[in-house]
Amino acid sequence: MSALPSLTAAQTAFLGQLSSYAADPANPVLAAQVVASDLVQAYVTALYGGGIAIRLRLDTTMLPPRQGDGLRVAGQHEDVYVLVPDVFPACPPFVHVAHTRFTGTPHVLEGTRLCIYLDPSQEWHPTHTAADFMYRLWDWFRDAVTDKFDPRTALFHPVGGVLHSRRGMPTVVVRVPVPADRPFATMRLGCRTEHRLDLRPDGEPGAEVLIVAVAGAMFRGAGLTLGGLCRAMGRIGLPDPAGFGRLCKPSSRVAPPHPDAFLIRLGLAAARGGPGEPLWFLLGVPTGHGVGAKRHLLCGRLPADAAVRLRALVGCQGALGIRLRDVADLPVEWCRVSEERPEMTKRRDSKTPVQSLLGAHVVVLGCGGLGSWIAEFVVRAGARRVEVYDSGEVTGGLLVRQDYVELDIGKKKAEALAFRLDALRDDIKVVVHPDNFTLGMPIPRCDLLIDATVDNSAAAALSAAWSDARHAPLVASVATDRATSTLGLVTLTRPGSGPDPETADGAARKTVQDCQDLEPFGCFWRSPEKGEELNPAPGCSVPTFHGSAADLAVIAGALTRLIAGHLPAPEVAGTHLVAMPHAGHTSGHVWLGLA
Repeated sequence: MSALPSLTAAQTAFLGQLSSYAADPANPVLAAQVVASDLVQAYVTALYGGGIAIRLRLDTTMLPPRQGDGLRVAGQHEDVYVLVPDVFPACPPFVHVAHTRFTGTPHVLEGTRLCIYLDPSQEWHPTHTAADFMYRLWDWFRDAVTDKFDPRTALFHPVGGVLHSRRGMPTVVVRVPVPADRPFATMRLGCRTEHRLDLRPDGEPGAEVLIVAVAGAMFRGAGLTLGGLCRAMGRIGLPDPAGFGRLCKPSSRVAPPHPDAFLIRLGLAAARGGPGEPLWFLLGVPTGHGVGAKRHLLCGRLPADAAVRLRALVGCQGALGIRLRDVADLPVEWCRVSEERPEMTKRRDSKTPVQSLLGAHVVVLGCGGLGSWIAEFVVRAGARRVEVYDSGEVTGGLLVRQDYVELDIGKKKAEALAFRLDALRDDIKVVVHPDNFTLGMPIPRCDLLIDATVDNSAAAALSAAWSDARHAPLVASVATDRATSTLGLVTLTRPGSGPDPETADGAARKTVQDCQDLEPFGCFWRSPEKGEELNPAPGCSVPTFHGSAADLAVIAGALTRLIAGHLPAPEVAGTHLVAMPHAGHTSGHVWLGLA
């Protein structure tokens, strides 16, 4: 037996609290003891950089009866190992078991670590005591035994519950379908930047990647070596002593890719590769079982020197002659996968009003303070086509407020904004109109038209074309106040069912002028007062606006959200008035509907 490891002051305090907790017969801890073992210490050091291990014996007779497919615990007690790192209490203790009976249970990582904190940064606090920790651990066991954990919501559950990635490796973006109806296939990885690779169909440019349709979950992870990966694949479909067969069943359609077959395919791919190239593969691991199971994707590679070694073995022995013992130590480097397949992901804005902009065709008149920001928000919301109109040019002073950068100075606003919008999404179509919308032009065919010009001629052009419109887009006229850019206005109407924009704006003006509570919003219809103009040069100059990019972005965001909320409605007419919290007005939001 080795000597007890030295303890930090925080570890000593935690151990004392734990011992006191275990001394109370009402608590479920039968014993707590620091483990004095070189092997255990090496394990703690390898995982957490140093620390101590405390063996707890838990009284399982105090747990409720097992329900459904809940965790099977030992009849009288379970031993768990609490690993307290040297950096404790900056991070919480970690809990491991010295067996694999819990493999397959949701929130058991790589078969041995209990995930008792889903988000340690939020759920653990450095002031927590051993009693707080024990409450959390016991709650985990109670929920696991009574089948409260849902494997569908356990992050990375089918691949051991951990993210497979290595610092410095590129991210692989997956947006295309991945074959899952046969054990092996090939696709391509196209280099987008030094930090990003895109998965592409076979036949397109890029490095070859071997696609492996794994037959079942790999609850102990995929390993860091080729030997570890093959052993993980070899365990699939074997009897599960923990009783979680329902989660381990192979797909009924795909035959398990035997590790030897995987090595043969990998060897053939290595033989086709060029010198100095890594060897790529992508694993599709089912998240459930049966036909149609979704697949969690892991993308790994053998580094170039490992690929050279495998290629040499193929040259000497042939792909059929490769044995696992010859290549077991080859390292596997895992890449972060940006999973963007529609069947596997859900947009983070899917429950907000801007969801109605998904797939929309939007026209933006004016690419200035509001128009530039609103156009970006519309693209990020998922619009499929955006058209921008503006004849102006970008000058340096605009960078304070508008969505442009230094390299845009001197460019047409519409062209500079279109370049930025194009960079936001690969699937967006941006059309540039380097002119203003003027009299005689028809209302463009679209789902939504946003007039952000604050220009009477644009409003007049829309009104003149109103009665001749052959379709009925939602027309939104937006504005902000000159003095502070903390107030916002959007007037909404549709051709065929609502008044033209000028008529709708006149109705809003009358309502505001007749209501004392709305007096601050009267600035939208009066001439600039002294001090509200900002003359950028001596002499005559068109009055421009005050306010920061932070103000404009907030107002633009609020107006975009309000507009999107009306997009699905076939008939709408009225005006939204909004004020930012620091604007100093009691009316933060008012809707003036037109009958």
